Amino acid sequence: MLEIIIIVIISVTIYKRVQRRKQEGQGTGPHPAITTTVRPQQRMRNTPVKNAIQEAREDGNNTTAYLMEKAAADAKEHERERLEEQKRLYETRGGLAVAERYLAENAIPQGKKCVVCGYCGAENLIPVMPGTRYSCYFCREPL
Repeated sequence: MLEIIIIVIISVTIYKRVQRRKQEGQGTGPHPAITTTVRPQQRMRNTPVKNAIQEAREDGNNTTAYLMEKAAADAKEHERERLEEQKRLYETRGGLAVAERYLAENAIPQGKKCVVCGYCGAENLIPVMPGTRYSCYFCREPL
């Protein structure tokens, strides 16, 4: 009997929360039947930073708001530079992934094999069943 009462209480609580969220969601648009769609990725990426900057400005902390904007701009710049570097490395390596360096004193890890480069003779570690092609760790020649 006690279990049934607990289940009913939990069900009613969940139902009320769902109804409350539906009511809050209807008041967001210009008309209750019309709602704007925002992509979840875009909302999560931009909203916290923009909200924090806006709150700092409203509190009179213009310096803090400026620093937050600067940090966001720097993060975007670093991401752009990282992508450019990856593109440059991809082009210079001929689209090949770089193998791992193998040191003779270490054991070969499980799931990897040692491949000797035909150009420089260096020993490289690559997966036993590679899904991509690899280049030498030292000279970047295809293995």
